[in-house]
Amino acid sequence: MRLQVIDFLKGYSIFTIVRFHLVQNFPLPDILAKPISFWCGGCACVRLKKFSTCFVILIVFNMLASCSDETRHSYIFIGDSLVEGYDTEKHFPTLYIDNKGVGGYTIQNCKNLNLNCSGSVAVMLVGTNNLHGNITDENFINAFIAQYIELVDSLHADRLIAISILPRNNRDNTQIRLLNNALRNALSDKENVTFLDVFDAFSHNAGINPEYTTDGVHLSHWGYVLLTERLNQVL
Repeated sequence: MRLQVIDFLKGYSIFTIVRFHLVQNFPLPDILAKPISFWCGGCACVRLKKFSTCFVILIVFNMLASCSDETRHSYIFIGDSLVEGYDTEKHFPTLYIDNKGVGGYTIQNCKNLNLNCSGSVAVMLVGTNNLHGNITDENFINAFIAQYIELVDSLHADRLIAISILPRNNRDNTQIRLLNNALRNALSDKENVTFLDVFDAFSHNAGINPEYTTDGVHLSHWGYVLLTERLNQVL
């Protein structure tokens, strides 16, 4: 919305400057001269002031637009349906976020997107679709961590925020907590990576807090509100 307002005001300023030149340099029929003269100002002094004001406004909004362009593609959200269902435009109205979430995606699916996040901040919420069988088995943990690290490294992000796997119903969430701990340890030596552990914030008894979910896995409106609050602390 902010970018649309900036674009409108830039266009209006350009339009006013063009009208000023038309009135100054080209004779117009009376039927056009009067309304245009009204919009462009009565006397030359007033017209000059309006021209100067519009010129300054145009410069200011060009500067604002340049700043906006710098952040226009500065955040890339990556993950499964939890990301796909995240209305990032609503929850982060001042940021342009490229949402790459796809329902059902695993870590490997995300890697296969071959995303290049150079110059951007990447936000990852992925891994719940990888949870099959005994996830405390050493072989599973090693394979999971290896795939996750490969994805992180492949993105080449200037900065990366890795969100912990969320608790879910009908699952041993103690195992998910242990997997999150292993993931945190594996990412701890990466200077550009922040591990955002939100597991406890969403946890309730043996599953996910019912206030934050629609079906025991996916997030409700209030779930995304909570996630946004936690993300804003590290973005």
